[in-house]
Amino acid sequence: MSIPARSRLAVLAFLVLAPLGGLFALDFAIARATPFWTWVVASFPRRIDDSFLFEATVHATPPGRDNVVLLGNSRADDGVDLAALENRFLARGLHFRNLTVVGSGPIDGAMRARAVAELEPSTVIAVVAPSELRDADGVGETFAYDAVAAGQVFALRDFAADPEFHLAGIAGELHVLARHRRSLQNAALVRLGRESFVQIRLELMRLARGRQRNPEPKLAVQWLTSPEPDPYPNANTRAVEFLAETLHAAGTRLVVVEAPSHLIQEAPKVKPRVERFRDYMTGLAGQHGFVFLPATRFPQLELEQFKDMIHVNESGRATYTAKLGDELESLL
Repeated sequence: MSIPARSRLAVLAFLVLAPLGGLFALDFAIARATPFWTWVVASFPRRIDDSFLFEATVHATPPGRDNVVLLGNSRADDGVDLAALENRFLARGLHFRNLTVVGSGPIDGAMRARAVAELEPSTVIAVVAPSELRDADGVGETFAYDAVAAGQVFALRDFAADPEFHLAGIAGELHVLARHRRSLQNAALVRLGRESFVQIRLELMRLARGRQRNPEPKLAVQWLTSPEPDPYPNANTRAVEFLAETLHAAGTRLVVVEAPSHLIQEAPKVKPRVERFRDYMTGLAGQHGFVFLPATRFPQLELEQFKDMIHVNESGRATYTAKLGDELESLL
């Protein structure tokens, strides 16, 4: 006996839609598993999968104006002592949240702008270096995806040049397993008692040390030696604008801070490009209503206060954080 065409279509639709419905139900359940995400924030090592920690922090943190968020990459993570800032502003009841992502650039920050806005922070501090506004698509420094942000940041030719990045980003945007399968697997194994988190943590730390043996991002170092001025606007400057506009619409103050400035940026061939960055950022701040704090408002750090040409050590961190705290006194 043959099955009617309408029935065959119904069976086919069920076979297709039932698994999809199950996947979206799983995504919904994972996203709302607050105790799990809280545990991840407390237990998962930093600088291993900071995108995973970012998502965990967003899910585990109650929205509220007491939140002050730090965005940026390892320069921000190394340069800003959030514990010291939280202690300094303790009387104001503020909670400083580290949402930095190692190896990221401004486009990554734009991709996360709407998620940050959901935390309803009173202030977002974004640390940006002059080299990060270079004219590049930033795909290699982008570990999150938001189709709305992508549409504002990228030109049409960028979508055509790297369709794989955008398709993978859309897939990741649709489901948490596509974004964080490996980290979720490691965390779940520990949570279920199948693995020792100490063992996984040691292995992840070993991998992290391997990454940090060459801590100076190649593109940033190349930028220092390039004689050509950066053409503005570009994808990275548009990313800063999208971040500013998104946060402004959410009623959040954006404070863009120039990353700790190495003395090499005073070199005759580099300084004009740094000054051009500062002038451009000052203009963007006026257009979009955010605060820009250039490095000229900070003490000039000594060579001994850097681990390399990009990252400060504990001494540089203390000096930079103290001055940042002074600047934030009237902004928080």
